[in-house]
Amino acid sequence: MNRRQRRIIRSSVCGILVMCIFLNFNIDFLNIDIHTNGAFKRMQILQSAESPNISITTNRMHYQNPLFSKQICSGIGLRTVGKTKVNRLLNFHKTDPFRFFKNYKNPCFYRNVTYLGGKELKKPTLTIRCLPYFFIIGMPKSGTTDVWHGLEQHPGVAIRHGKEPMYFTRRRYPRANWSLDQYLDHFDAATDIIKSTPSPDKWTDDDLYYFLITGEGTVDVSHDNDRWQEIPGNEDCNEPRMLNAHYLYHLNPNMRLIFMMRDPVNRVYSDYLYESQFFGYNKTVEDFHLAVLESITQHMLCRKHFSERGCAYNSSLESFKARLRVGMYYVFLEDWYRVFPKEQVMVIKFEEYMRNRIEYLKEVFKFLKLRPISVSEEQKQRKRSISNTRSKEDRHIGDMSKKTRILLQEFYHPFNKRLSILLNDNKYMWGS
Repeated sequence: MNRRQRRIIRSSVCGILVMCIFLNFNIDFLNIDIHTNGAFKRMQILQSAESPNISITTNRMHYQNPLFSKQICSGIGLRTVGKTKVNRLLNFHKTDPFRFFKNYKNPCFYRNVTYLGGKELKKPTLTIRCLPYFFIIGMPKSGTTDVWHGLEQHPGVAIRHGKEPMYFTRRRYPRANWSLDQYLDHFDAATDIIKSTPSPDKWTDDDLYYFLITGEGTVDVSHDNDRWQEIPGNEDCNEPRMLNAHYLYHLNPNMRLIFMMRDPVNRVYSDYLYESQFFGYNKTVEDFHLAVLESITQHMLCRKHFSERGCAYNSSLESFKARLRVGMYYVFLEDWYRVFPKEQVMVIKFEEYMRNRIEYLKEVFKFLKLRPISVSEEQKQRKRSISNTRSKEDRHIGDMSKKTRILLQEFYHPFNKRLSILLNDNKYMWGS
């Protein structure tokens, strides 16, 4: 039996397994009829498990059931913040909000620090520190790097740092254990530019006005709350109520957020091709199909015991080969809307952005209250190459198989449906 025959057998067995689970567990994503194309006709949300002692271990996934007895902890909005000391994981020396300078457009402030420029100081030193004015919160493989480079070229934006410091998703936790001042160090070069560049024609209360802004783009912040159980306020909960969004709001309630979304079917395949450089797997169309089958199976099993939202925040259900939960945009965007006002969140559809990059960048600049770009600045933007296009090697692999695309379209259909209702725009159905 050759390798190709073995792959066909594996694919068939996995396909049969998925179909059996569909039939036995009576699944229905959101009680919405799904386009079938012959794969399966209807799914229903997995109801509570008959046996609460099930233990499932597949790939990186392992969940025993102490969580089954925990409460849902409803109340994702700002009301939860008042009862929770958000500063604990941020190593604040005080709980009060920062007093931002009135003559700075960017949120900057004085802070006594004992850590600056990567070094411990002998005594506290008063210095100017700046937080991001804007944050590109999502989604990976949806054009965020291209928008970032477009913002770098705007004269009103000071960016001298990397796009993704990953403070809120990774580095504030034990192991890296960054303090807030270490995070603020990330913006030191931009801060130096901001505080030394006053506006030539604008003053506030007889004082110079500093018009430059800075930001960051850790796009996983939208959905990556993988260590939510360690966050104060999530104790004894079976899904998170305190999220990254609460920390950003606590730091700067006026922060402007950019949320980019791509057809989730194409996004997860692009993600599969991209992540191989970090995880070293061999990229093939059939391997992706098997990864999708496995991830769908895990999500279906999860919903036998947990809510749809709880499973969306459970990273152990899938490998980096098929991060299906990232494409459940509705779940995450709704949570961000519960914390930030909608007018502070700009939603961009990737496919439309790629068809008309310059016009969409102009809308981004307008959203960030930046001045319109000049003719020469626009020409410079047009000459800029598109960021993170698919490599020649990945183009050679080709598109995913039709059977994989059908499975993914059916999986994402209910999420797209609810997203289109949330945004009151059917274009977010992506034809599903």
